[in-house]
Amino acid sequence: GQLLGPNDLTSARKFGHTPLAPPDGDAGNSNGCCLYSTCGEAKEGTRVPLQPAIYLLKIRQTSQIHRIDMTRIFLSLALCSTVTLLAALWLGLGIGDASIRNGIVQSRVAVHFLTGVAALMFAVLVHALVITYFMGTGRWLEETCSAYRLGETWHARSREIKWRLYPALIGSLLLLILTGAFGAAADPASAVGFQGFGPLTAAQVHLNVAIATFVLNAAVNGWEYLALRRNGELIGQVLAEVRRIRLERGLEV
Repeated sequence: GQLLGPNDLTSARKFGHTPLAPPDGDAGNSNGCCLYSTCGEAKEGTRVPLQPAIYLLKIRQTSQIHRIDMTRIFLSLALCSTVTLLAALWLGLGIGDASIRNGIVQSRVAVHFLTGVAALMFAVLVHALVITYFMGTGRWLEETCSAYRLGETWHARSREIKWRLYPALIGSLLLLILTGAFGAAADPASAVGFQGFGPLTAAQVHLNVAIATFVLNAAVNGWEYLALRRNGELIGQVLAEVRRIRLERGLEV
């Protein structure tokens, strides 16, 4: 533990909590931190970290966050992403021969290009949101399970959910980037001069990659939804266990 001074005690009380010190003969947890109601109030000069107040604050914040169901937020964003990708695909199919120097055709190319870029960026943003969510909740599970000595089961299950999802998620990101690259290369005005592969023209290659990307991205979105739901259930179980422990010790919840 660390040596508590006047500033440390003031910082802990700012959150409405009193730092706790283990009584004689009770060393608390492995970090020297007492988590339960058997502890007395810490005095200046007592060796004990401020983790109890911090963890209680995190529990409250996480409880409030998860009242707004993450799966609902993700589902709305994923549906919007799928619709924008579908719109970009439909606009691309309506171009016809992009090499025709016609105002109408070229305006269609421009609209398809802008819509496609927006759709790709939005799809990448949705995947990035999932990655960020798992990073944050994984850290929270690790710290909470350690502080309340809940074992490694919940954190390990969350890691398993995350690492099973990541390969498909990364594959979808790469296909999104590849679709944009082939789309730019297929533009007749591009300086790349891409002519396609074998019997497939550049436009046909772009179309096939775009269709594969759309299908895979929709499938990965479904997988992400299930992963977020299972992870949310794990967090709910941990919160319930923490609540039970604190109630048993007569602590604030």
